[in-house]
Amino acid sequence: MERAALLALAGLNFVVVLWFFRTALTVIPNTGDEFAILFQARIFSSLRLSAPAPPHPELFMTHYLAVQDGRWFGTYPALYPLLLAVGLRLGSVPALVALLSSATLLLLFRLVRDVYRDPALAWLTTLLLAVAPSFRFFSASYSSHVGALFLAVVCADLGLRSLRRAEAGWGRTWLWLGLAGILGLGIRPFELFWVLLPLVVLVAARSRGGRHWAARDILPPLAAAAAAVVALLVFDGVIAGNFYLKMANSGGRLAVWRNLKWESAVRLWAMLADTAKWLFAYGVFRSGNLKDVGAGDWNLSLPLLLAGLGFGVFEAWRNPRLRHPHCALLAIVGSVVIGHLFYDKQHGRFGERRFYEASFIFCLFAARLILALLRRYSRKWACALIPALLGANLAFYLPGTIAWIREDNEYRMDPFLQAERLGIHDALIFVRDALWSRPVLGRLVLMKMTFYARNDPDLKGNVYVVAGRDEDEAARLFPRRPRYEYFLDLKSRGYVLRRF
Repeated sequence: MERAALLALAGLNFVVVLWFFRTALTVIPNTGDEFAILFQARIFSSLRLSAPAPPHPELFMTHYLAVQDGRWFGTYPALYPLLLAVGLRLGSVPALVALLSSATLLLLFRLVRDVYRDPALAWLTTLLLAVAPSFRFFSASYSSHVGALFLAVVCADLGLRSLRRAEAGWGRTWLWLGLAGILGLGIRPFELFWVLLPLVVLVAARSRGGRHWAARDILPPLAAAAAAVVALLVFDGVIAGNFYLKMANSGGRLAVWRNLKWESAVRLWAMLADTAKWLFAYGVFRSGNLKDVGAGDWNLSLPLLLAGLGFGVFEAWRNPRLRHPHCALLAIVGSVVIGHLFYDKQHGRFGERRFYEASFIFCLFAARLILALLRRYSRKWACALIPALLGANLAFYLPGTIAWIREDNEYRMDPFLQAERLGIHDALIFVRDALWSRPVLGRLVLMKMTFYARNDPDLKGNVYVVAGRDEDEAARLFPRRPRYEYFLDLKSRGYVLRRF
C-alpha cells in the first residue's frame, strides 16, 4: 500500500510539473541562469563543448553567456546542462526535470522513514515539500537548483547512513557519498559544498568509534572533493577561459569577511522570512501571490520555520537516539546559512532561492513539531488539521502566484509567442525599444536577457536582435532572412509583430 501511494504521489507530481511548465509559460526560460543552462545544454546535445563565436558577439551576448577565444558557451557548471542535454536528445527537457523532481520526493520519503522509523513523519515531510510553492515553481524550471536539491537529499541520506555505520569505517556508503558529492559540486558547487562540509566533518569525527581518524578513513572524502575541484578548474580553464575565477575576483565575492557585518543579520532575517514564505505560505498576502508581498502583509510562516528548528535543537539535546541525525541536519542548515552570509553581498531578497538546498530539512523539523503537538494534545484533530495545512498553499496562494507568473511571462515572452502563433520561422526579428516602456519592476533586465538567449547556439530558426544594437550590421549578417519588427502600435495600444 505504501509503495503504491508513493508511486501515485510521484506520478501526480510528474503530471503537475508538466502542467505547470505549460500553464505558467516557464517552458520558455525565465531567468538568466536558465537561459545559460539551456543554451549550454543545446551545445552539449550536439556533441560539442562550445559553439563557434557568432559574428559580432555584442549583438548576441546576455547574462551568463560568454565568448572566449572564438568559443561561445554558457558559464554555469557543466554537469546540469549535460543532464538537460540528455532530455533534449530524448525529446523533452521538462519531462526529465519532472522525473528529477519526483525522484527527490521519493528519496526524501525513504530518508525520513529509514532514519526516524516513523511513516507518518515521512509522509508529512514529503507532502509539506511537495506542496511548497518554492518546490512547485523550481520543479517547473530549467534552474540547476532542481538537480542540486536532489543531490542534497542524496548526500544527506548517505551521510546519515554513514553516521550509523561509522564504527565500521567508511565502507561502500562513503564511496557513494563521494560520487554524489562530485556530482553535486559539478551542478552547484557553492551550495553543495556547504551541504557536504558538515557531513564529512561529523562522520569523520565519529569514525572508528570516535577514538581516532585513520588515513584510510579521511582520504576517500578528501579525494572526492579534490577530484570535483580539479574537474571544475579544468572545465573553467579549458572551456570557459578562467571565466569563473575572473568573475569571482571582479565581483568581490571571494572577500567573504567583508560581508560579516551587522547588515548580515538584517539580511539573514529577510532571507529566512522569504524562505519560510516560499516553503509554507501561511499568512496574509493581500496581493494574492508570493512574488509581490507588501510591507503590510503578515507572514506567519517564519514562526513555524524557526519553531521547527528550535524543536529540533531541543530534541537533539533531550533524546540521545535522535542526537546524531538531528545534529547532522541542523549542521547542514547552519552551514548553508553561514555560507550564504559569506557569499551573498547583495541586499536583495531571494527567498525562493536562498537556502533552497536545505528546504527539505526545514520541512522535516516543521513536520516533527506539528506531529509532536498533535500526538500530545489532539490526535483527533490530526485528520482535519494536516490536510488544512497542506491545502492552504494549494488553495489560496499557488493559483494567484501562477496567474501572476503567467501574466508576467506573457508580457516578456510575447515576441516569441506571436512568432509561434503566426508560424514565422527562420526570420530576423528586431525588438523595438518601445517594449521597455512599460514600468514594471525588474522586467526591463529580464526581457533583454530573454531576447538574446532565445537564440540557438548555431543561430538557426528565428534570430532575435534588440533594436538599436546596429540593425544594419545584423541585417548584413542574415541577408536572406525575412525581416520582422516587434513594436508598440499606438493605434491599437498593443505590441504587434509585422514584416518590413
